Amino acid sequence: MGLRVTVILLLLIGGGGVGVGSGVAIVFDLPWGWLLVAGGAIALIPGFILFVRLKQRDAPRKAPGDHRS
Repeated sequence: MGLRVTVILLLLIGGGGVGVGSGVAIVFDLPWGWLLVAGGAIALIPGFILFVRLKQRDAPRKAPGDHRS
């Protein structure tokens, strides 16, 4: 359960940082908006890595040589 919460928070914080930062940087022409974009991207990277690991962990296991779908 803890890993799922961590993944959700990293993806939400990262996506929010990228979205808000790009809006602040482009619309309001504030340079610190790009820092939010960079921080959001830094949060998204481990979020995606953990998401993939979580999906692989929860995937059904197949026995070697079992080709039935």
